[in-house]
Amino acid sequence: MKILKYITLALFLSASTYAQDGLIWKLDFKSTAYGPLLNYKLTKEGGPMEYISLANNSVIVEDEEHPHALRVRYPEGAVGPSTIGHSGSQFIKAIPEAEDYYLDYYIMFEEGFDFQKGGKLPGLTSGGSKFTGGEHPDNGEGWSARYMWVDNGRMVVYLYYVDMAGQWGESVELGMNFVPGKWYRLTQRIKLNDVYTEGNGNGILQVWVDGEMVIDKDDFRFRFEGKGLIDSFYFSTFFGGATWDWAPDVDSYTRFDLMRVTTEKPNFDNLSMPKEELGQMNIYPNPVVNGEFTVVTTGMNNSIELSIFNVSGKQVYSQTLKPSGNKVIVNANLDSGLYIVKAYDGNTLRTQKITIK
Repeated sequence: MKILKYITLALFLSASTYAQDGLIWKLDFKSTAYGPLLNYKLTKEGGPMEYISLANNSVIVEDEEHPHALRVRYPEGAVGPSTIGHSGSQFIKAIPEAEDYYLDYYIMFEEGFDFQKGGKLPGLTSGGSKFTGGEHPDNGEGWSARYMWVDNGRMVVYLYYVDMAGQWGESVELGMNFVPGKWYRLTQRIKLNDVYTEGNGNGILQVWVDGEMVIDKDDFRFRFEGKGLIDSFYFSTFFGGATWDWAPDVDSYTRFDLMRVTTEKPNFDNLSMPKEELGQMNIYPNPVVNGEFTVVTTGMNNSIELSIFNVSGKQVYSQTLKPSGNKVIVNANLDSGLYIVKAYDGNTLRTQKITIK
């Protein structure tokens, strides 16, 4: 059965959890179809990138807690982005230069993750990927602050900066191990130093895990005067190290969602991502027998993105709607079959299955 396209909306109005925090850039995949993440899909969601190397290791999957999550594969035996095989994925997003930013994202190591000796995770940088891989910023012109997992899931910030002691990065301990199968919210703050004499840096590094502060240091000299502004989000994740003994013995996987750069500290009142609330959205009639169905929901914020997906995960209908009540009457051009309807406002997600007769 075909249905003529017609839609009206009314949804309740309330404040958004993620409003008013100085958002600079955001990447999520709520409108990305399930399946391999290709370069054009990444730039569609996150805008132009300075560099992309997904290496056929990134796919969008449905997750119980995160409806559209980025799943990254680390193949058995692979080390580094291209050292031994192709481990993980990388991309660089340029952001406006600044002296103080927060980076906030969600991550999960899947069950069975083989931590081995360790690997890299995304962080803020100055200079994109330049000051990594043994490249020491001798003249205070840049730095990098990626995370690393090391043995048994122990977490550190892996810093390259002008005062680091050796060729390779220095580790700042988070004081905790990450457990496979559990989502975590990682929040990082970098505030650059404005004191430049050796031994007197006042740069700030702060890290929160699930809203709890685990690193609070204010004595770094990240850069010399006039240099080293924060300019990049470096999505860098792979096993390594650079030798075979860093490689996993089995294919291992992480999941990521909602990556955000802000000028203000994120709101930790709602620590989890919006969850799919099956059954919370009322759709009638269901099954749909005469072409038209009504969606009723409450508690939605700001503009609503209404999306319909087929059973293969392909988005077959979408509409951005202004909030003015709590009822949506939908006629979309759909064939008979099973579909998933999602209404998302940037904070709350409502999901329901429907059958078109």
